[in-house]
Amino acid sequence: MKKFDRYTLVGLGGIIGSAVLFGLMPLFTKMAYAHGWNMWTVSWGRFAFGAVMALAALLVRDRSFPVPDRGQFRALLPTAAVYATVPILLYGSYNYIASGLATTLNCTYPVFVILLGALFCGKKATPRQLLCLLLCLAGTALLYTPGGTSGLAGIVMGVLSAVGYAGYVVLSDNTGIRDMDPLCVAFYLMLAASVIIGAAGLIAGQMTFRGTDAFGFFMTVMLALTSGVLALTLYQIGIQHVGGILTSLLSTFEPVTGVIVGILVFEEMLTGRILTGVILIIISTVLLVLAGGKPS
Repeated sequence: MKKFDRYTLVGLGGIIGSAVLFGLMPLFTKMAYAHGWNMWTVSWGRFAFGAVMALAALLVRDRSFPVPDRGQFRALLPTAAVYATVPILLYGSYNYIASGLATTLNCTYPVFVILLGALFCGKKATPRQLLCLLLCLAGTALLYTPGGTSGLAGIVMGVLSAVGYAGYVVLSDNTGIRDMDPLCVAFYLMLAASVIIGAAGLIAGQMTFRGTDAFGFFMTVMLALTSGVLALTLYQIGIQHVGGILTSLLSTFEPVTGVIVGILVFEEMLTGRILTGVILIIISTVLLVLAGGKPS
């Protein structure tokens, strides 16, 4: 295992902090659901409110409106479009499977980062990465209990959210976005994603706020602050310092947080089969992290 320097440790701290904050998503999302919000309105609110917070922080810090150059703008749009699919799929999966299980499935995205990197960026998978891919797939298979179509729908949505997040990581790590200010990236990603989700929700007829109340609004604002502004900014710091692959591998902390929240707050059951699947997924990411270094 290689020794990490101070620069890398800053990145690692940002990644771990963002992973813990991302792991709190089920807590705020399900509470908002209980007060009239749905997966479309929560997803929109997370990014819309988050964009406002990020803009306020930028104006206080720089006293000017951040304007990306043409190349950065071209990179931001597809990245935001891919990123916008993640909360819709992930929050939708909460309706079918336990939140801890959904979070764990979403955190299989390091595997898809490796696969997408190999397919589109010419990065060859190592034997260790292939072994971890098999462990991750085996763990995911154990999470499915035969006989439940709703459970299968939730698992498919959770895995697809992981694919979308992997696309966001690969684009962030291989475009001009990587060199932009992290808070500025967070603002533009959330602004564009809120517009995309809002438009899609209106077309689907799901952007309705009837039946919502102040507490649901507060939970959505908290979701925007924690897993929006703070977590996304910390994640961008991690990508800048250690690269997209190692950043994605340290997402181990996110499913751990999600599972703990599910058990303690929502009294979700953790069967031996599911526990084994979660452990296999976590082992697969930990083995990759133990390779150390700063991936390209």
